[in-house]
Amino acid sequence: MHVLDTFTKFLKNDEYLMQINNIMIENYRDFRISADMSPATISIEIRVLKAAFNKAIEWVMIKNNPVNGIKLPKSDIVKIRFLKMEEINRLLKVIKDDNNVEFLELILAYLHTGARRIEILNPLFA
Repeated sequence: MHVLDTFTKFLKNDEYLMQINNIMIENYRDFRISADMSPATISIEIRVLKAAFNKAIEWVMIKNNPVNGIKLPKSDIVKIRFLKMEEINRLLKVIKDDNNVEFLELILAYLHTGARRIEILNPLFA
């Protein structure tokens, strides 16, 4: 898993599971912030680590989760705006009037699937 690989590389594979503490987790979070990772990505990574440590507790490998109490980076919440039906119709009319069939097919794929740009344009994504 990418997050665990990145985390163990950050630790330089020198730490045993029971030696990992809150300070190391905070240092990892700060390292990822300094690497210009988005706050959302860092939050996901921290949650993955928390889940992994919870599994280690369940397997009686450690007693405490070092991720507990770690503050997630603040992210700019962007409100997603959906097109209204009249906006969709106007968009489709403009594209049809421009006679751009490929662009029309792309827009229709977005509208019908709700997929993100990378999911439609990069077939290797899935």
